[in-house]
Amino acid sequence: RDDGHAWRARACAVVTGIGTVRKDDPQMTVRAIETARQPLRVVVDTRFEIDPQARILQGGQALIAVCVDQELPVYKEKSQALRDRGIEVLTLPAEPVSGKLDLQALMQALAARECNEVHLEAGAHLSGAMMQLGLIDEWLIYVGPTLLGDGMPLAAGVGPWKDPEQAPRWRWKEHLLIGDALRLRLVKSGSQG
Repeated sequence: RDDGHAWRARACAVVTGIGTVRKDDPQMTVRAIETARQPLRVVVDTRFEIDPQARILQGGQALIAVCVDQELPVYKEKSQALRDRGIEVLTLPAEPVSGKLDLQALMQALAARECNEVHLEAGAHLSGAMMQLGLIDEWLIYVGPTLLGDGMPLAAGVGPWKDPEQAPRWRWKEHLLIGDALRLRLVKSGSQG
């Protein structure tokens, strides 16, 4: 856990999805180590469903990326209440086919805020969408010695590739035993990372 917080402290922004917020109610702050600043906490919430009391919104320094009609009364009321608490609501375009938030536009908006290291701490659907768009250049995976059920996919909606030549290529950057957990670090093949 401390190692994960150290990586989070390096980030300018930590991105998660509304599914993770609903399921886990995370804070997405750096708590295990001292840091001079907290990363911007970003929630991808296409339909603006976030509970205003969600822990990720506590203490400001948060941004909710939505793609809903700004003329809807619920949007106006909810966004103003959040803005009054110092939370930014960023309206982005939707992907034409899926209707989901345009993740390329989100990354461009974060780059415009000089966020040069963005961490994704999300479920399989958002991770899969980011991977499909080529927006993930490094994986940090923690594996513990406890095996539970069927497990969960890292990225949904990508693959499976029948031809290994078509599958995205990654290379091992590092593996480290931390207590009884194993941290695996992979980078895109061909990257300097």
